[in-house]
Order: sequence, then C-alpha cells, then structure tokens
Amino acid sequence: MSRPRCGPTGSWSSWINTRAASLGSVSTSNSFLGFFGDFNPFGLRFDLGKIADNTQHQINETDNVSWAVAAHQIKFGLDYRRLRPGEGSLTYQLEYEFGSLAKILANSVPLAAVASRTADVQLVISNWSLFAQDSWTVARNLTVSYGLRWDYNTAPSSPNGTPPFTVNQVDNLATATLAPAGTPLWHPQKDDFAPRLGLPGRHFRTSCSELAPVFSVIEL
Repeated sequence: MSRPRCGPTGSWSSWINTRAASLGSVSTSNSFLGFFGDFNPFGLRFDLGKIADNTQHQINETDNVSWAVAAHQIKFGLDYRRLRPGEGSLTYQLEYEFGSLAKILANSVPLAAVASRTADVQLVISNWSLFAQDSWTVARNLTVSYGLRWDYNTAPSSPNGTPPFTVNQVDNLATATLAPAGTPLWHPQKDDFAPRLGLPGRHFRTSCSELAPVFSVIEL
C-alpha cells in the first residue's frame, strides 16, 4: 500500500533564546522584530521577519507489494524520504547584549557582537530504504521469517550553493582545519545491508504439557 506524504512546514516564531538583544540593521531586507518575554538567562524570545523565516519541506513515500506462493508469503517494499530545510539568516547583524534592565536604563552594554552569515541557506537530504522478506510456513506449528534490508543515506547537498562546512579530520581537533567548500559531511555507505531472521510459532501440545516456542528476531 502506497503512503505518500509531503508538504512544507514553517515557523514564524523562533527559538527559546538565552539572550536579550537588539538589532541595528543596514537594510530593509535585514530587519526583523524581536520580542523578549524577560531578561532571564532562559527567557522566552519571539521573532518576526527574515531571521524567523525558517521552513522544512518533506516528501515521504512508502510502498510495498506482497503475494502468497504455496507456503510462502513474499513481500517487497521501499521507503523514500527527502528533506529540504531552509533558513532565512540575516546577512549582517549587529547585536547588543545588556543582560539586565538596570544596564539598559544606564545605557551600559557589557557585550556587543557583529555577525555575517550566508543568506538563504538551503539543504537537501535523501534517505532510501529497500527490503525483501519471506514468511515460510514450514509446518503447522512453525513459521520462518527471513529477509534483507538496504539503507542509503545521502550527505546533505545544497540546491542554491550553500552547503554546510566541515573539517578535514576529527582525530585531533586541535589541528583540525576547515575543509574545502563543497566537501561532504560524510561519504554515504552503499553496502549497508541488514539481514533478518525470525522464528515465530504456535504452541506445541504434548500428552503431559504445553510448550511455547521462543520468538526471536536477529538483525545484523
């Protein structure tokens, strides 16, 4: 049965932020409105505008087909998912952190920061899964279920040329440096197979007792 699911989701409310800040923007496209519920280190922050324009597009398709052949119940299936998150970052941001209402009234700024970001970051991540399995009724009280599953998870790519950065190695973080632009976060594994074996069964009756076989599933 095919189960397609797709659709965009977005949020104009941003995140729970630990900071109180105000922004000096250099252009209309960079401006946003921020509301801070309090100046508690774990207070609530709500943003409107470019910085809160974050979306998540998802396509998910699942399907399988099965048929019975003599004592076998054979099934093949697939599961495909494609994620395309987008982030509307501010290309330029000037931020002042006061930390308390008293410092605001005194016009005292303990910390200021200038940030430059890549605008309109877009990523694409795809996951593929295929499986084949068979349930074989060996006898009235014994069924053997076995199969094989294959998974393939691509590294994030970018349709608009804004791929994520990574480092050249993680064995020694003290000597790690930025990898060249476009270096994938990981190299997808193409031989990711998982065999499956199960031995479900019905109760066996004897002249003096009733025995229940153990159900076991093994995936490697």
